[in-house]
Amino acid sequence: MGDIAPEEVGVELEFELPGELGDEARRAREETRAAEQAQRSAAEKIRQAVAHILGAGTSKQDAARILGVSPQRISQLVKPGS
Repeated sequence: MGDIAPEEVGVELEFELPGELGDEARRAREETRAAEQAQRSAAEKIRQAVAHILGAGTSKQDAARILGVSPQRISQLVKPGS
């Protein structure tokens, strides 16, 4: 492990509770992780949809209406690195 830089090392602690309370806490963590993954997936899909809609010649204003977001959000989504 001497070849690993300290900034590349991460530590994650999880506390486990016994019985039903532990089961409830575990389910809550699992659902939180699933929601985070769903949010990342939805963000990627909306970026793709914006690119395709704008690529078809639709205005940013109309793209915002189509997707139910603000025109400012459309502008954020088309910025490089967003």
